[in-house]
Amino acid sequence: MLLGYLIKFVFILSSFIFVYLINLKLRRFPNYILSQIIILIFIYQLYKYFIINSNIIILITPFLFLIQRISVIGLTGGVACGKTVATNFLEQHGFTIIDMDIISRKILMKDYPAYKSVIKKFGNEILLENGEINRQKLRYIVFKDESKRKILNKMTHYYIFIETLKTLIWNRIILFKSNVIIVSPLLFESKIFTWICSPIYTIATTEERQYNFLINRDNCDSDIASSMIYSQLSIKTKCKLSDKVIWNNSNIKDFKYSIIEAFNLCLCFF
Repeated sequence: MLLGYLIKFVFILSSFIFVYLINLKLRRFPNYILSQIIILIFIYQLYKYFIINSNIIILITPFLFLIQRISVIGLTGGVACGKTVATNFLEQHGFTIIDMDIISRKILMKDYPAYKSVIKKFGNEILLENGEINRQKLRYIVFKDESKRKILNKMTHYYIFIETLKTLIWNRIILFKSNVIIVSPLLFESKIFTWICSPIYTIATTEERQYNFLINRDNCDSDIASSMIYSQLSIKTKCKLSDKVIWNNSNIKDFKYSIIEAFNLCLCFF
């Protein structure tokens, strides 16, 4: 009897993984809603065949639904590639944006656990007069010293992950929103969110445009700008790993048109 229960447990767990992985793949196609119905019917028939107790099927169905809801669209790109322009534009078209850059700023504010840890490590010299962390000064410190950047990432990634997951659950499961996008410059580097995001879009531009934008927009010196660009995966690598590439190498009008063209299926079916 114990062996029988173990086999059923392994089967249930395997089917959860199967549904999730297939769900990620099928989000790339326009017949998304039909695909989900087919998956649920297929899993239902499997349970009906292997597990006679219909109560188990009833109990498991909500979990299958939750697995389907947890996957979202991913948007990434290098620093200064145009992610902010893209997310603002998509937000105007009804998408819900979960921006991990904004979350990373949020967790460094007062009363958040990461705040005290960062102050303890980098000292009071990174504080503004109001007690908030001077992010520009902190950025200068960590991009001048790679070991310090790794320490900061290690200290903050856990909190960023938890806040992102909470926001994701709130929007997808509680509020039942569609068209949810997770935006992160480190989507591929962090790896864990690549299991949640599908399809994944990469915004790409030339290294020269990135460099000029950082110097003109953020008043970075040339060393910091170069360090920020090369601390991430190359644009070429991100493009290879993504499902769709949106190039931002012309004017803003053409860039927005490329966004509309790339997200057209999502507007219709997600």
